[in-house]
Amino acid sequence: MAEDELTSLADHRRQRYAVHTVALDDGAVPGAASLFDTALTNGLLAIVEAEWPGETANARGFTKPASQLLTLIRDKIGSNRWIVTTLPAMPFPPDDRPTPIEVDLAVLEQAVTDTQSVRHGKAGGATTVPLDVVRALQELDFHDALSVLSDARIDQVELAEATAAAVEYDRVATYIELIGDEELARRADQASDALPFDPKERHDSAGIGLCPMCGHEALVISHVLEYGSEIGTCFACSHTVTEASVSEEEFSAMLRSHGHE
Repeated sequence: MAEDELTSLADHRRQRYAVHTVALDDGAVPGAASLFDTALTNGLLAIVEAEWPGETANARGFTKPASQLLTLIRDKIGSNRWIVTTLPAMPFPPDDRPTPIEVDLAVLEQAVTDTQSVRHGKAGGATTVPLDVVRALQELDFHDALSVLSDARIDQVELAEATAAAVEYDRVATYIELIGDEELARRADQASDALPFDPKERHDSAGIGLCPMCGHEALVISHVLEYGSEIGTCFACSHTVTEASVSEEEFSAMLRSHGHE
């Protein structure tokens, strides 16, 4: 594995943290729950990989979600109070002593719990992110593994794409809640109806895959990327999986193919 490939994964995670944190703004924007989850997950992945290399993936080789990363960090430090860095003292009061930057893991964990229902198409849950949670998310940037918010190169296209993806998650979550689990399962059972009728064309098609949004084997695959990530549209919940939305999985698969994860 070339060093630049490893750097690309770290840079990718830092950039996703930066873009989604900036897009989250004050926590009351459309798609806030998904923007928060993506920002937090990528920020924690960057930090955990720097602090405890090799512990960002689970036993199946998939990257851990934010909830598991927060648990890992708490277990490592033995506290919910996480000092991500200590700012040096300034030569004049009132900043003439070192200042620790402390992140409350419990605040972030509660926010993950509060927004989980929205992100997984269940009733209830918060659609906005409180300001104290936004601040905790931003304070992660003081860790040396990030340090990107002050000079991140984020253009309007990146912000628009991040917001559109988050709004798509909200749309699908609302749709899943509307049709209910029983109807969702019924539609998933019929997903193969979306494949070509002709046996040869059906055999040559990419087939049906797992939808990351609803969890059913109902993703009508339009294309399989170089390292195996599947993109397409879910027959059951209508979620569209794009190349951008699976970029993290592609990076991880690339590393595993080279024996680095």
